[in-house]
Amino acid sequence: MKSFTLISGILITLLGVFFFANPTNLLAIVGWLFALVMLISGVSSLMVYFKRDNEKPLLLPTASEYHFHCFFGIILLSTSAWVLSGVAVTIIAWWLLVSAFTQGFQAYRQRQFGFSGQPALSIALICLVFGLLLFSAPFFSAFLIGRLVASLIIFAGVSVLSFSFRLW
Repeated sequence: MKSFTLISGILITLLGVFFFANPTNLLAIVGWLFALVMLISGVSSLMVYFKRDNEKPLLLPTASEYHFHCFFGIILLSTSAWVLSGVAVTIIAWWLLVSAFTQGFQAYRQRQFGFSGQPALSIALICLVFGLLLFSAPFFSAFLIGRLVASLIIFAGVSVLSFSFRLW
């Protein structure tokens, strides 16, 4: 147990240092994971959407949001690592803007039916702000995201190392 935490802490820290030096590799991996989650989320949400009761009102923007999840997930999964590191931020920005539009429309519809649309409106505004930020400087955002995630990996590795030194 003691040697396992020491070895894993060293490996995680070295991986974080490697990704800190090469943020595009990390961004490509994060992009592929994000694409996989986006695709699975879109497919499962579409399945739930089409299995619903026919008596409920049809919200077309909700279904189209799930189609966009699937579409962007497939695009991101089919690109190479080099293209993905440059295109991932733009695709994520588009996804955030589409999500902002559909969440805003959903908040509007909820208010029409007498419900509080505040959570959906808050999500829409957050998605809109982050989408516009990613569009304004995609390469700087990619560099910043890569360095931030690499720093978190280094922090996790150092935390595991400090825990392993306490075990000794």
